[in-house]
Amino acid sequence: MKKLFLSVSFLLLTKANTLQAQQLASTATVVTDTAHYFYNKQIFKIVNASLPPGFPYYVSPSATNTLITHIGSVFLNKNPNLIINGLSSRVAMHNSFNNLNIPVRMFLCNVDANLKPIFPPLDSISFIVGQAQSYTVPTGHEMGGIFGGTVNPSPKTVSGNFAVLIRNLSTASADSVRIFITSSLTHTNPASTSANNMGEGLGLVRVGGNFIKTTNFNYHGFGIGTDFEFCVAPIITYTLEASHLVPPKVNSLPVDSIKCWEQLTFTNTSSPEFTSRFFNLVEFYRHFAPYVSTPSPNFSPDSAISWYFDDELPPPLVRQNIVLKNNQSTATKWYDTSGCFTNCQMRARLRKMTAGGSAITYSANIPFSLCVAKCGLDGVGATEINSPLTSIKIYPNPSLHSKITVSGLKGNNTLYIYDMLGQLVATQVVNDDKVLVDLIRIPEGNYILKIVDEQSRYKTIKFVNQKE
Repeated sequence: MKKLFLSVSFLLLTKANTLQAQQLASTATVVTDTAHYFYNKQIFKIVNASLPPGFPYYVSPSATNTLITHIGSVFLNKNPNLIINGLSSRVAMHNSFNNLNIPVRMFLCNVDANLKPIFPPLDSISFIVGQAQSYTVPTGHEMGGIFGGTVNPSPKTVSGNFAVLIRNLSTASADSVRIFITSSLTHTNPASTSANNMGEGLGLVRVGGNFIKTTNFNYHGFGIGTDFEFCVAPIITYTLEASHLVPPKVNSLPVDSIKCWEQLTFTNTSSPEFTSRFFNLVEFYRHFAPYVSTPSPNFSPDSAISWYFDDELPPPLVRQNIVLKNNQSTATKWYDTSGCFTNCQMRARLRKMTAGGSAITYSANIPFSLCVAKCGLDGVGATEINSPLTSIKIYPNPSLHSKITVSGLKGNNTLYIYDMLGQLVATQVVNDDKVLVDLIRIPEGNYILKIVDEQSRYKTIKFVNQKE
């Protein structure tokens, strides 16, 4: 089984031993889920898809029909070791000869560079669609199985993109099965709206032994302008485990060698499932949210991987939590004051991709504490209070009409203004002992003014910018 690690690396721009933290790890959590990506796309677009008329569907004819045989969808996967335990699909009986059960088989296949399935398949599972699975509910029935069965499971590992296919194996010409699909249209279709143009060219049909995409597939039930995808899904298993560590040595930059302006960078090294919209419901939501103004209430805009640092209690010293958003690999936290901070938490959050968007959220929590040394010129004893920059002051604080005065300067100095997320918002070089700083272009809020002199010594002062 592939283990996934959420590692947090502390990269400190200071001298050694400035900041120390406990090294802890969470308890591993095994997650098994069925990645209902295409089913969720339809639920997401149509809030009442579970009510009549329900899902759109394709009527899969029996094996006696040799024009269209296999149908399915492609999953985009960046994990070189994705574990797939089995397959599932949303189906319902459409018609059967003498009420017989209809045999159906699903296939797992690698795909080539053009996203066309490669035969023979990696594995397959079979099941029966009977009268119990007749078309009695608009969303059909979830059916499938585990490779090798539950007694002797035989999971498969895929190294990249893959396809999940399904076929009606009945030899009775009257037997047909409803396979549920999305209502997607192509982006170039003039009739497309934000609610139905979510086709990604990932639907497949096998016609005359060759696989083609369903995009603009000019055939009965499809047609020019359509981009239908089939509601098939892989059953996957992975492990959620989080840890954080401190590197054996730290970096030091001349300007940042004093210890009251600490930078910690937290790096996501988790397995690709956690940042893929095909396997993580939150990343799915982030990708499709711009297309739908009112999604199903089951879809929660949660944080897929988020690091919360509930430190410096009580208020008003509570810092803003850091959330690692889609396609980001690092998050940075700043410590501009000295002292020890307890009750910190790193939370790696995962919302499963189960059908309908109502999946449980897993959270791997790591409590930790850290201590930041006082500011110093050489990193051992001197404090900011005893430095030549002690005479520097700013006033008024809060600012008046977005203006502050900086006094007590000597020689050439560079003024840096940071927001509370550590982002540099303004820089000014001055050579007077007193300067007026215009903040009119900076939004109201809390900021840090950092004054650096010619010897790379600096002083930091918190201030509030207000327009009035």
